[in-house]
Amino acid sequence: MFSVIHTRRRAAAFALAILLCFSALTLLTGCSTKAERENQRTVGVCNGYEIPYEELRFVTMLYKDNLVEKYGEGIWDDPASADAHRAELEAEVMEHLRENYVILSACAERGLPLESDAADNYVEDQIDKMIQESFGGKTAGYREFLEEQHLTDHYFRFSLRVSYLESALFYSMLDGGEFAYTKENLTDYIDYVLQSPDYARIIHVYLRNDEGENPEQNLKDAQNITLALRAVHNSEDRLRVMNQYIGSTYNDDMDMVTKDGYYFTRGEMNKTYENAAFALQIGEVSDPIECSGGYFVLMRLEPEEAYVMSNSSTLLTNWQSARMGFIEDSYRAVCEPILTEEGLAIDLAAMQ
Repeated sequence: MFSVIHTRRRAAAFALAILLCFSALTLLTGCSTKAERENQRTVGVCNGYEIPYEELRFVTMLYKDNLVEKYGEGIWDDPASADAHRAELEAEVMEHLRENYVILSACAERGLPLESDAADNYVEDQIDKMIQESFGGKTAGYREFLEEQHLTDHYFRFSLRVSYLESALFYSMLDGGEFAYTKENLTDYIDYVLQSPDYARIIHVYLRNDEGENPEQNLKDAQNITLALRAVHNSEDRLRVMNQYIGSTYNDDMDMVTKDGYYFTRGEMNKTYENAAFALQIGEVSDPIECSGGYFVLMRLEPEEAYVMSNSSTLLTNWQSARMGFIEDSYRAVCEPILTEEGLAIDLAAMQ
């Protein structure tokens, strides 16, 4: 569940993260030269980098599937329905086409080599590892799997390379002293977590809009939870009641049952969730917020020193990733995907 709201995905790993969620990927063999040319033809540019058709197709099919989950099966089958959702699809695709090129641009500007033996070795090692661990060392079944997921070996390799470059970017920032907090001043970082208003500890109740459920009823239940919690004026009693809700059948976030909550700084979470969290004072409860396919009721708590100290390395890495995310964001303005005439002629809603 945490991965749903913890959405500061470092941009370069965008495609790789999506691929890994399928639990396995593969090497596509026997691809014809004609098919390769078709998949790798340029359909757009982003800050001087060429966008191939295979990337446009992967991102498009990914968000077509996401919109099906959001609005229901069959939305792309009926022309009228497809027209109704075309603009949203196109906006999502154009927004996420920039992700890999944000990293390429950041690395290029900082003088990090985009091509290297180390990157080549990383790509080969990752592919070999996936084949061995996920497919028993055999390539049988790879083609069917990749076809189902709208992937090509060429694009997968590109995604792995960008993932490697993102790690290189992170360590160049670390070695270059661009992070205010590192393991060298971990005590200062712990003080920051415990004292800064820009760090939050949140527990929540999450009512997911599962298939067959009435979202309006879930919202009403969430509103009632907020009212019930706000009616408890003693902070310790309110926390006790909140924990009862967390342990009840209302709550669909099983990761929350430890009651430690989520510790995060600005830039780590889903924006809607984050904005609601930082609007709260210690002990306060939020109105229901719509996020990640459901409704959250948040309560902000005082960070616990023992927890922060024992988890300081993980929290520090998350904080550094969030700082890096802000650096990546600074390149987004120049990484505006522009489709070519050929790319513009492609009907994304009809893409298969």
